[in-house]
Amino acid sequence: MLGSDFFLSRPFEQRVSSSTNHLGSCLAVSISPLPLLPTNAFTRRPAAALSYGLGVPSAKCYAYRGASYLGLNLLPAAASEFQIALNLAPDFHQARYWLASTAFLQQDWKRCAVETTKLLQSNPAHEETWLMRCESKRRLGMWKAVVADTTAFLRVAKGKKAECWAAKAEALLNLRKFGDAEIAAGNAINLNPDLMMAFQIRGECRYQLRKYKLSVSDFHEYGKLDRINKKLPFVSPCYAIWHSNRDRPW
Repeated sequence: MLGSDFFLSRPFEQRVSSSTNHLGSCLAVSISPLPLLPTNAFTRRPAAALSYGLGVPSAKCYAYRGASYLGLNLLPAAASEFQIALNLAPDFHQARYWLASTAFLQQDWKRCAVETTKLLQSNPAHEETWLMRCESKRRLGMWKAVVADTTAFLRVAKGKKAECWAAKAEALLNLRKFGDAEIAAGNAINLNPDLMMAFQIRGECRYQLRKYKLSVSDFHEYGKLDRINKKLPFVSPCYAIWHSNRDRPW
């Protein structure tokens, strides 16, 4: 299984991965700017207190405090603050995005899948949310759902589709649809000839299809890329895209 360990001991913006056992690579959830708020949201009126303003109680206040906890790696405290913010303002999408990211970092895959589904109902073109949901379902072994999500993501993605094709190929491989997985991995390789995970997936597909010479060739390419990239973290397909796009705000 593609993935690597994730340590929370380092500064939030400098997290890196160093093994292949658990969570994946280099995911640093960006604390991105919130949308501009209406001026009347900064009053103490009850109606405004339930909006995004800095009144008391204020959804924005709780969300920012949660974001600060998130920056300090205090994930349970961050999740609690984001939930309070959403209780006050259920349509506060930035708070829900941070909550989903916190659940992701806590490896609470079910909750992350639930929160990202809610986000995509309001913004179906948000790429990073698709990636979180794909990876959460991947961790839950929901391979049919991963195929559906990666297919949907490929319709909205503007770039870096190679890794998503590799994620789809991995899901198809686990569903034992070896021919479709071989094609998907080939699409990934055509888009990015240096994507070693795609060679690994296609090599296994070709082995299962008894295309032994082609399988050997793929694993040979994987070996060459492995030697070149030996010091780099080995990441899952969705993580590869997530990390490169993580700074894009909601």
